[in-house]
Amino acid sequence: ILGGIGSAEQNMERYLAWKGIRSSYPNRSGAQNFLVDGVQWIPWSRTGDSLVVSHGNNELRVSSSALRSGALTVKMPQPGGTSLSNGTLLIRYRSSEFFSGVITLEGGPSIPRNEIFVRFDATDTDRSIQIPMPATPGLDSITELVILFDEQQVPLPMDLILTRFEFIPAE
Repeated sequence: ILGGIGSAEQNMERYLAWKGIRSSYPNRSGAQNFLVDGVQWIPWSRTGDSLVVSHGNNELRVSSSALRSGALTVKMPQPGGTSLSNGTLLIRYRSSEFFSGVITLEGGPSIPRNEIFVRFDATDTDRSIQIPMPATPGLDSITELVILFDEQQVPLPMDLILTRFEFIPAE
């Protein structure tokens, strides 16, 4: 109900202040661009499929000649992780094929695993995925994101170009 009337953020801030956890709940990390140097993009596959990641011209290309199962681990450069709380995760992409998958947000031992289901449509023009991220302590110390693409029955070629992958805190 609180989310429906647009007061969930304010109520979370009041609750955290009341509990003495924080006096307010702003995003402590600020805007985060995950396509910059220092952020590690590690490709891997449970089935041994070849998955190649290359950087260039402010974009990241993920490609494979035949992918049945693949994933990307995105490691944050900050040792204690980064806050993805209270803002929007923005992904802008182009893809040769339709792919769906799950983005898992991982942090320290006290951070619960959070999963976001995504789909990358086949398109030759930029498309955007905007994921609202709530103001919650569970998104405060994210050390890595794991993008696990759904397993394919038949291996498909992959050519996914990420032109933006960033977190934008709420104003």
